[in-house]
Amino acid sequence: MSTVLQRHLNKPFQRPLPDWVRNAADATVRQAAGRALILDSGRGTGLSSLRLSQRHPDAFVVGLDQSIHRLARFQPEPATAGVQPANTVLGDSRQVLLRAGRNLLLVRADAQDYWRALLQIGATLSAHY
Repeated sequence: MSTVLQRHLNKPFQRPLPDWVRNAADATVRQAAGRALILDSGRGTGLSSLRLSQRHPDAFVVGLDQSIHRLARFQPEPATAGVQPANTVLGDSRQVLLRAGRNLLLVRADAQDYWRALLQIGATLSAHY
């Protein structure tokens, strides 16, 4: 085994967790309000997350992507009543949440950082896509 690989295996991951990612995870848990939490990672424009939120109306779905440009293209279908995205900036302009209906939140964040933040606050997922 290479020396570099062995060194990485023996040390914990130490990249700092940005405050804005921690804020996004906190906001997620608050908005889920005790409902089952479903995470849909790498979702681009959020259409698959919308479908999951429709399939699981009693759960809270989070569509996660690191590109605000892809998430900003989220366009709910006209027939989807009550789904109107609204931008909310938490912390600084790097972190944007798009609230889309009563059980869907689109989050711009690096998946690895977001998963770590959820783990640190003790959130558990009922499903992950």
